[in-house]
Amino acid sequence: IVDIKTKNKSFYRQTIKYKIMNVKNHAFLLALMDPSLQGVDPHDEENLTREQKDRIVIEIVNNPWYFFREILRVPETGSGGAGLSANRGNIALFFMFFCHIFTILIQIRQTGKSLNTDGLKSYALFFGVLNASINFLTNSTRNRIESVERIKSFEKVLPSYLRCISSNDICNTERIHIRDTNNKYNTAVAQAVLERAKMVFRGTTSPINHIDEFAYIFNLKESLSSMLKAGNNARDQAARNNSLYGTLLSTTAGYKDTPH
Repeated sequence: IVDIKTKNKSFYRQTIKYKIMNVKNHAFLLALMDPSLQGVDPHDEENLTREQKDRIVIEIVNNPWYFFREILRVPETGSGGAGLSANRGNIALFFMFFCHIFTILIQIRQTGKSLNTDGLKSYALFFGVLNASINFLTNSTRNRIESVERIKSFEKVLPSYLRCISSNDICNTERIHIRDTNNKYNTAVAQAVLERAKMVFRGTTSPINHIDEFAYIFNLKESLSSMLKAGNNARDQAARNNSLYGTLLSTTAGYKDTPH
């Protein structure tokens, strides 16, 4: 069904905007596969039955729009988090990723670029794949640490029955490894030395690659080539198994007179 009763009104408003733009399939982001979940608050744990929790898990795994609309919370100071606000930028980003379209996202600062890309990777890491790696390359150690910490913060504000990171998992400032699903979030930073740039993620095969702030990554050509070549086999396997795969390049605007 189309869930026009969703509490996340930003998704409903975005649907109306698409309709005004004459998009025929304008309501895709309000998709709800299990009609019994309409009006059910997945964060109201005390009043959910075990059957409802099971239905919510099934919905998340099969319907990422439900995750972004109803499940994902953005941590805020003094609260348990606010719902993700839908807009033409993040909905296009999610849509193209799930269609396996190679995506380049250029977005001005402080408008949610990192929030949205990390939210997308959180879905893949927690619910979207099994036995898979997500490779993340960025321009600085600070951005790497912030990405890992943001993904962990998304998990912390999930309802307890949806949390998947345990004390037995590898979870530091450079890597997340969820043992139960054998999913890994691997990170690396730009290398100014050419030979080191060629070795970025060499041998670390992954169906999902994200290069952030690519306009500021030294030796981008070499690192990007290394990442994509390492993932050829993994992407083919993911396609055969109907799993997630894709490549995303995101950045704030760079300088036109640099090779990267």
